[in-house]
Amino acid sequence: MKFKTDENMPVQVAEILVRHGYDAINVIDQNLAGHPDLNVAQVCRTEQRALVTLDLDFADKRVYPPDQYAGLIVPRPSRQSIPAIERLAEQMVQIPRQRTSRRTPVDRGGAEGADSRLTIIETYWFTVGV
Repeated sequence: MKFKTDENMPVQVAEILVRHGYDAINVIDQNLAGHPDLNVAQVCRTEQRALVTLDLDFADKRVYPPDQYAGLIVPRPSRQSIPAIERLAEQMVQIPRQRTSRRTPVDRGGAEGADSRLTIIETYWFTVGV
């Protein structure tokens, strides 16, 4: 699975994904920083990359229908700090492969469960297929 991390994510998140064997880049690497959300979303669709962002606008299924994207992943850290976001990124790579719409402990599976879904990752719990 391929990922793109938004400009509001620490660069370490893409590094964590790469370390776990995923193809991951940051919007800053593509000079997309400051571009409107719709433009970033379109680039993700074209590249078939799941977007990892702290921007709750991407959780609005009316504007960003999850089935039109490789994935929309919205981490919700308990604290807005780099270490807290890094911990959630480490949890993200543990998302189960099976698709589910119920809350599930984060200590199972792999990141492919985010494919074509909206995934909201919270501290200790995540919700897939919101």
